[in-house]
Amino acid sequence: MGAHDADGAAVGAPLVGAPERAATRAAPTSDRTDRADHTVVRWLRRAARLDPEFIRDLFAQFRPVTMKRMFGGAGLYSEGLMFGLVFDGAIYLKVDETNIPDFEREESRPFVYTRAKSPGRVGRHSLPYWRLPERLYDNPDDLAVWAKRALAIAERKKFVPHVPTKRKRPARSK
Repeated sequence: MGAHDADGAAVGAPLVGAPERAATRAAPTSDRTDRADHTVVRWLRRAARLDPEFIRDLFAQFRPVTMKRMFGGAGLYSEGLMFGLVFDGAIYLKVDETNIPDFEREESRPFVYTRAKSPGRVGRHSLPYWRLPERLYDNPDDLAVWAKRALAIAERKKFVPHVPTKRKRPARSK
């Protein structure tokens, strides 16, 4: 049997959706940096499993957060509004033109999906969510500020009427 960490994950196992610097899990050492990396790796594994307790702990400084499973991931809700999502082990927060520059400064990326009918083809940025910067996993005060902004955006968007686009109908042949 191989070695396992405290969460039961195999040491050396690849991480789904994990950042490049933690692509595989090495055995922890006594070095302080390795311990911090080990903590982030453990958190990413718990997020990948959509662990509700992990999400509640992570957002505890913000306010109560609930998760609702959807389409292979989960929506993050507060006060009945979806302000974030978890997909492939990554957490994404709702954005608009006011906070996208903050995500760009943190070198974060938008949520994109792979089209089910066209494997390998990446879809467009259809959902307004960007990946949570890694540093926020260790900074609950800053995370609370970012989550508060995401919730405010969700609240504003709730009141914006959705105008459906009209599709051109093919001409009927007689």
